[in-house]
Amino acid sequence: MDRPFADTLVLDVAGDKSAPGIVREALRTIDAISHVIDDALLVASELVGNVLRQPGRVAETQLHVRASVDEHGLLISVHAPVIANAGAYQDGSGQGDLGLQIVERLAERWDITHDDRYRAWARLTLE
Repeated sequence: MDRPFADTLVLDVAGDKSAPGIVREALRTIDAISHVIDDALLVASELVGNVLRQPGRVAETQLHVRASVDEHGLLISVHAPVIANAGAYQDGSGQGDLGLQIVERLAERWDITHDDRYRAWARLTLE
């Protein structure tokens, strides 16, 4: 069994258009991902953007962002509260979400879950 990821970065950011840039700047401070930084920045931006576009996301709330590094790679996750029964969420399975298609291409694994919180995450290898 994989050992749990240790948090390298934990951020609460405003759930607005400034969020992707703030997350990208914070990720740039993690030395261990310098050789995959371009992919990490793109994936993080797309995850944040996807969470911001969710129809049930509680407006004016912060996004909770975590980035963790261990021997298996980089895990980036973005969480936001959602309103129960707010309608269909965007899971990236349709043709319309190019951002999540990019995440799928760059990430080793990724997923989206939702209940009382919407969570988008991706794991990138450090190779």
